[in-house]
Amino acid sequence: SLQIIVGSGRGTNMALAKLEDRLYILNTQGIFIVEGDVISALASTFEVVLADERKCIASRSVTIVEKAIVFLADDYEIWSFDGSSSEMLTYKLKLKDSISTVRTLLDKAVSTYFNNYYMLSFVEKGEVEPDLELWWDALENKTDIIRGRNVSCYLDIDPAKENDFLQTGNHSARSIMWCDRNYNFDGSAIVTRIRTRDITPKKGHNIRFLAFYVEIVPTGDRNITIIYLLDGRSSNPSGSSAYWIQNLQGEKVNIGAGPATLSNQSQFTDRVRPRINYARGESIAFSIADSTLDLRCNLQG
Repeated sequence: SLQIIVGSGRGTNMALAKLEDRLYILNTQGIFIVEGDVISALASTFEVVLADERKCIASRSVTIVEKAIVFLADDYEIWSFDGSSSEMLTYKLKLKDSISTVRTLLDKAVSTYFNNYYMLSFVEKGEVEPDLELWWDALENKTDIIRGRNVSCYLDIDPAKENDFLQTGNHSARSIMWCDRNYNFDGSAIVTRIRTRDITPKKGHNIRFLAFYVEIVPTGDRNITIIYLLDGRSSNPSGSSAYWIQNLQGEKVNIGAGPATLSNQSQFTDRVRPRINYARGESIAFSIADSTLDLRCNLQG
């Protein structure tokens, strides 16, 4: 065995990670790399040097993502390190506005990498148990916040022995939960709630909204209700008419004896005209609260 000093020796080692046969030590003083011959018993044949000044603050947030290490840093944002430099992944989301910074609650943060997503379950400000997840899409470099799964741990699997699935420990249900198996909870509909940001076309002026163009990927012959909110995303719908019912089947063409959905259609755009009595304001936001069983819906914008 060998004892080595990392940095000044006053920091705390949060995790070890290996990239392309190089060993990195994520410490509260930075990211360090072990260089040289570590097989030899002679300590002088290797050294531990600072590779990046970005400091890790939660040990279980560290996950290998393709050819990078992703982790929660001391600025309460998610960073990636590729062996030479670090990059913030949540610069648009501003995770620090949502995550609790209490030391004991930061220790409850846990992460995994599954299906090209880095997932981090963490405790929201004002809460005491993990109730939010951050999902970072490694392919499109996008981040989302997921609420309601209450993940206390992610369960690892061996893909050589088991199917590619994900299980989580749910602290509120006190159960192990399957993920990505279906579009319902054991036969019960999953309640989906989405609310967009405020859109203000001309700041400080009332205007009339003439039409909405909703870009949707066709997913089947089902309907969802989309509500629009005037003058603030936190406001109540402007009357019972401030909504429309959107069908998700997409365009049809006549083939042979009857209609059929275009098989090669990847996206359609519908024009929706709002009710004239509910179309005037400074800003607008959109909201979906749906509980349709087995619903699949992919809104592009």
